[in-house]
Amino acid sequence: MRLARWAGTWTCKVGYLVCLLQLVAGSPLSLGVISQPELGGLKNPSMAGALERAVGTTGAALISLALIVSVGGGLLAHALAAGRLSL
Repeated sequence: MRLARWAGTWTCKVGYLVCLLQLVAGSPLSLGVISQPELGGLKNPSMAGALERAVGTTGAALISLALIVSVGGGLLAHALAAGRLSL
């Protein structure tokens, strides 16, 4: 039982740190590929445009797919949470 709690705690902490590092690394790395005025003129998601400039259309497709998965996961979580509410 103690091992399960330890594994859950560390999994949560590592996941939080990975997400934080991706968020912090995203802004400076995109500014290293494309200038700030050009980045401001891109349509959303602008990270897709920056990755397209860096690695080609594969980068834009990857970011767009990740965005679709993320929004779908958020909608699913919202629907599941709303279903558990008691009125």
